[in-house]
Amino acid sequence: MKSGISNAGMLLGLAVVSLLSWAASHNPGPSAGHAAPAPAPSPSLAPAPACLASQLSLAFLTGQPNGGHNFGIIAIWDSSAARCSLTGPILVTGLDKAGHPQTARLRYLVAGQGQLTARGTRPGPGMQLIAGQREAPLIVSSMYSLDPANRYRRCTRRVEPASWRLTFASGGVLTIANADPHAAAGHVRGLPADHGLLTCRDELDVPEPISIPAS
Repeated sequence: MKSGISNAGMLLGLAVVSLLSWAASHNPGPSAGHAAPAPAPSPSLAPAPACLASQLSLAFLTGQPNGGHNFGIIAIWDSSAARCSLTGPILVTGLDKAGHPQTARLRYLVAGQGQLTARGTRPGPGMQLIAGQREAPLIVSSMYSLDPANRYRRCTRRVEPASWRLTFASGGVLTIANADPHAAAGHVRGLPADHGLLTCRDELDVPEPISIPAS
């Protein structure tokens, strides 16, 4: 497995912008002449049991192509009635249409507290969340225009996995299609028609830890 070193930082920056850009619209600045109220302290949550696969739901959210790279977000949320803690490692493998492994298996760790809120719902584009919800963005990325196995020349074998298989440390396996049916129609440039993650020779970038933002 190889990674595109030169563009990985910029790609991750795009992912972070996609995850956090919605926050500005939820947090307008104070009007002139009025001091901003002091923020209320965040209540500390008691530890929650580890999430089981049966409690979780997944969605693939398309990212953006940039400099020959593209990324997608596998959103993970707790759809059960009880909150739980997402624990790592989470193993991720791209599958072909027959359900056979197509990419190397990636190992994702969970950074910090992985607590998810109960009764979560599918996030909006760019991982937009309803206020008060905590859900996990697992970012998959790949170089698709250049071939890292051929001295970074133009890629002649672009491959799109059919789905992603997630194996959870706490038990269970979930699968999600590598496609975003909710993506805007105009968001196709540089991506397949179904907005899935595109790779060169099934190569994926080195995974980053999963960081769960507070909404």
